[in-house]
Amino acid sequence: MIASPHPLLTANENEPQYLVSKIAVNESNDSSIVETAWIHNRLLFDGDTFKELAIKMERWFDVQIKFNNAEVANYRLRGAFEDETIEEALKALQQIANFKFTVRDKTVTIAK
Repeated sequence: MIASPHPLLTANENEPQYLVSKIAVNESNDSSIVETAWIHNRLLFDGDTFKELAIKMERWFDVQIKFNNAEVANYRLRGAFEDETIEEALKALQQIANFKFTVRDKTVTIAK
């Protein structure tokens, strides 16, 4: 899934909604698509645990991510980010996974 803000789906001008749509599944299990996605300014994740994704997001968004709940850290997620901020990315992930987050300076705390 690609979860990203979509300007046509705004209910209120100040609150963007998020579009969650299917992405093509790579049947050949060729990991080169995920490994080279950064060339196209995309952060792809395919079945990563939230904890594994968090490591990628830390580098991508220049933040530190902490989990207060092991269950949430083990959620399996699939999708892509392109031009989102850390807050937009986390709000988009909340559309497919049940968690709460806070962002203070460059530290993100994720809880159930």
